[in-house]
Amino acid sequence: EMKDEKGTVLWTYALPGKICGRIAQIDYYANRKIQYLFICGSSLYLLDRLGHIVKGFPVQLSSEVLLGPDAYDFSGAGRYNIMVLNRDGSIDMYILKGEKPASWNRIRPVEAAIGLPELLEKGNRSWWVVRSSEKSLVYGFYGNFVKSFVGEPLVNELN
Repeated sequence: EMKDEKGTVLWTYALPGKICGRIAQIDYYANRKIQYLFICGSSLYLLDRLGHIVKGFPVQLSSEVLLGPDAYDFSGAGRYNIMVLNRDGSIDMYILKGEKPASWNRIRPVEAAIGLPELLEKGNRSWWVVRSSEKSLVYGFYGNFVKSFVGEPLVNELN
């Protein structure tokens, strides 16, 4: 349910299951109005600010999600990508239509991830940092393994 600042219920939406940890706020229509993006099981939902499901949603993802989504607008044009941690421990990137980018390689960390990957940027380069209980595993933007670090990754050591 959505409440205003006084606690008054503005609208409710019956969920089909438990939300997988996060609700991302995005501007799907690029009109400076917020929509709410979340996942239940393996379905990606988008609700508008009035509590209505956005046309074309929910979309089915290829795996059941444990945690997500984190939403990114890399181009600044409202073409969002999301990152999710799947129940099997793998990590995927999707566009909002539920498809993976053609260049994406599913991340399968050798150690259990303790959360969603963090975006690391320097200049025009980007990497994903996947944290485990002992290491920081660094992957290229499209999911290829680069290097592991004990502690924080050192950007100068990344290729």
